[in-house]
Amino acid sequence: MAGGILSLIAPLQEEPLHGVIHSVFEHVCNIMFGRRMITVVQGDERIPDSIRLNAEEFRRLSSAAKTADICLSEAELAWNDVNIPLRIDGWNGGMVTGAFSGAEILRAIQDAGIPRLALSAESQADLHDAAESILRNQSMMAHRILYRLIGLGQGLTPSADDAVIGILAVLRRSEGIRFPMPVSLLERTTDVSAKYLRCAGQGYFTERIQAIFEADSNGLPRAVRHAAAWGASSGSDMLHGVEVICEIICEQEG
Repeated sequence: MAGGILSLIAPLQEEPLHGVIHSVFEHVCNIMFGRRMITVVQGDERIPDSIRLNAEEFRRLSSAAKTADICLSEAELAWNDVNIPLRIDGWNGGMVTGAFSGAEILRAIQDAGIPRLALSAESQADLHDAAESILRNQSMMAHRILYRLIGLGQGLTPSADDAVIGILAVLRRSEGIRFPMPVSLLERTTDVSAKYLRCAGQGYFTERIQAIFEADSNGLPRAVRHAAAWGASSGSDMLHGVEVICEIICEQEG
């Protein structure tokens, strides 16, 4: 892969953006451009608002000083004396509304033995009630419940946040629902988690979570396992959210 590949949920402004490195991990580097976080990944992992680089280009970026002025346009990523050409991918993470079998997904998650979400019984009940409120278009009720949930759990993306993303993915796919996250909720969690919640609220999700809804019966178990492997626990926590809302929808359908 020569140069980088941009996957954007919205076009960049005409003038280059200037930002700084927020955090660096083994295969991921997060850059803050004002209030917009762009995730740089090594390899082919597709994430909304991201740049995919090869191993050498990623190494050069991840070793840059935290104070380096990182410049981004739709044509290149640049810092110091480094210029990496970019091209825009047709994929941006937008979830397409379509039919899927919630019952099959539930079975696949249960068969995979996904670890249970490490939240209290009260928070588990809140997660169910938040999912139901969003489904019923009860936004004010959902916001009150989410105010208690967002930011709960350990890690760079807290467990409750990941579960909420799973809920929003199902509702976007099945019902076409978008649920924009207000700043008051995003401020309750980490910068990285806020980025994924903001994208999910607007209808944009990682390729791993979307693959669950695209897979046929034969491919579904593998898609579930692949989604579960995202991060230390983020994937399994997202799948718990998928499970919660699929159970609600299946109960309603009888």
